[in-house]
Amino acid sequence: MSSEGSFDDRIKYFIESEVDADNVCTAYVLVATIQNFKTTEEKFFTICPPEQVTSTTIGL
Repeated sequence: MSSEGSFDDRIKYFIESEVDADNVCTAYVLVATIQNFKTTEEKFFTICPPEQVTSTTIGL
């Protein structure tokens, strides 16, 4: 992938192409967890599109 922005755009266009309606607000977040098995360190992060003005974080 050349940039993170292009990855966000591909997800956005895929989700929006699945909805055939006008005036639909699409919100999404990409959630990932990375675990280092040698040190047992875990990293948790989310990626939201820049156009999304609000977000909610939930504990899993």
